Amino acid sequence: ADETIKKYLYLPGIRKDEIQRLIDAGELKAALSLAEDGSKSDSGRRTVWLEIEYDIYDKMGDRQNQQRVCRELFISERGSMKNYNRLKKLVPKGEWSDFLQELLTQTNMNVWLYESIEADIYVAEHDGERLFRLLMREDHHTLGLYDNYAQKVKKEHAP
Repeated sequence: ADETIKKYLYLPGIRKDEIQRLIDAGELKAALSLAEDGSKSDSGRRTVWLEIEYDIYDKMGDRQNQQRVCRELFISERGSMKNYNRLKKLVPKGEWSDFLQELLTQTNMNVWLYESIEADIYVAEHDGERLFRLLMREDHHTLGLYDNYAQKVKKEHAP
């Protein structure tokens, strides 16, 4: 059975099942190795494998690698509040501001018709100045979404 499983690990479902079997058996390092291999060999599902790596590092109590993987997820997903919130818990408070600014600089953020993850982050950070600058450079749809907040910030930072 082991040889058959090894032969078909290139199939995502087989790989996931084997990773789960290893986790259930307490073989976290072996499970992590399979997830890392999946991340390298299956680029179309890279975020799936990174999520599994994140969960395994969580079970191992390895916050440093959780942070590394979560950062990779944030950048590869072009920003996400889920990973922003995870990172905020993982990064020491004294390092957070610099870490966040570097992360945002390195991420090609998604902006949809009525949504901006970057703007959501500035709202969560209570960073009215950066939010206002972002809203002024984005299109009117994003500004409409944050109209109430933007009006408040505009009054506070008007020349």
